[in-house]
Amino acid sequence: MKRKNAEYRSVFVTREKKLEKVHYKIVIGLMIVFILYYKFIHPKTIGYNFHYTLYIVVLPIIIGILALGYYRRGFLLDKINISKRAFFKIFAGGFYLLQGILFSILSFGLVAIASWDYINKSTADRNPSEIIKCKITKFYSGGARSGPAIEFKYQNRNEKLSINYKTLKKYKDSSPEKYELQISIKRGLWNYCIVNDWTIKNIQ
Repeated sequence: MKRKNAEYRSVFVTREKKLEKVHYKIVIGLMIVFILYYKFIHPKTIGYNFHYTLYIVVLPIIIGILALGYYRRGFLLDKINISKRAFFKIFAGGFYLLQGILFSILSFGLVAIASWDYINKSTADRNPSEIIKCKITKFYSGGARSGPAIEFKYQNRNEKLSINYKTLKKYKDSSPEKYELQISIKRGLWNYCIVNDWTIKNIQ
């Protein structure tokens, strides 16, 4: 009996090592697609709606976690069961949950966002362009996760538009109150607007 269990364990481990290599390649591929999409295809938008957060962000991630959990249920149960202490079981569960969230964002999340972008842009393209004027609150120099940007108020929420360093250098030492951000938009679904163009106007 022990010998059979050992043989089964050996086959299981070998199979999992092969799967890990395949999964690693898939994740790397998804990361590349995700980055390229946001770099070159994802339209620039402003606006906010709770329905977007719920249906386009949260729900696809939950579905992706459940789908991955079902697909990898044997592996997950094995990893949790071989952990003798409750602390290690919780740690293992949390670690693989984070992996599931990452996979969901890169797969189910990206599909949901890309589909939404297409529908939203198609809707916006049928609407006329209009100019909105927004109060600039800050010329943001950027950080580890984002580059320079203009921070402004739109419908009582802080929004950001990316700018280049040349534009930032021109305005970063100036008072934001002296300027107004004029944005050319087309309105899409759920209060999300496609940004076509923008310009900074001196109002003082």
